[in-house]
Amino acid sequence: MKVLIIDDDSSSHVTLKKLLQESEGNEIQEIQSGYDLATGISLAREWKPDVLFLDIELPDGLGFDLLSQFQKPDFHVIFVTAFDKFALTAIRFGALDYLLKPITLEKLSHPLTRVREKIQYKQIEILWDTYQKVQEFILPSRIVVPNQTGFKYLDVKDIVRLEASNVLTIFYLASTKQQVVSSTNLGEYQKHFEPYHSFVRVHRSHLINLTFVQEYRRGDRVAVLKDQTEIPISRGFLDDFLKGMDQLKGPFP
Repeated sequence: MKVLIIDDDSSSHVTLKKLLQESEGNEIQEIQSGYDLATGISLAREWKPDVLFLDIELPDGLGFDLLSQFQKPDFHVIFVTAFDKFALTAIRFGALDYLLKPITLEKLSHPLTRVREKIQYKQIEILWDTYQKVQEFILPSRIVVPNQTGFKYLDVKDIVRLEASNVLTIFYLASTKQQVVSSTNLGEYQKHFEPYHSFVRVHRSHLINLTFVQEYRRGDRVAVLKDQTEIPISRGFLDDFLKGMDQLKGPFP
């Protein structure tokens, strides 16, 4: 496996190389480094890596600018970034891999597993479009949901609720009775939907779209959705639910 690291932070190169060498099932044959956008584009074209670790912000542009040079990249992309809410929203909604600094072996293990399984959702066009929108404070209208066979595009406004099922997440949609099962857990989706005020975690097993709430029964702390589904509201999430409904529709009595 040929690995290319493009990051203007030299310490990230040192850390990544060390962790890659220590990783389980190490299949790394060669590692190349670049510290700016121009070098990254050149190496990606000429050296043809299998895996690209790519920083979001580079001295001469964005990591997204590198990807825009490749219509159909044949390398697996893993973004490396300090916390950036705009970039992370775009990456998460595009179902692409990322590492948050500081990088650890534990953080590295999941994206490396996806590399070995040849799982990569090369949705560069939607990723770039999403990133531009969130930079302009326009939230993404679609989300890419990975499942056991590939992925599905879902319209955010069509999502009624998400329900945890062990390590999986079940999406319930307004437009169809068919459910979409994702291989990503509900805790991760809670982070995905943080920018959306209408999506609120109300229970350890439930995250709901408040626009589909028809009634709240205060006595037994239950939200009744438009399809008559009854969702329990945990005491610890009650304030978040009521605040969200207050902002969205007006306070409940």
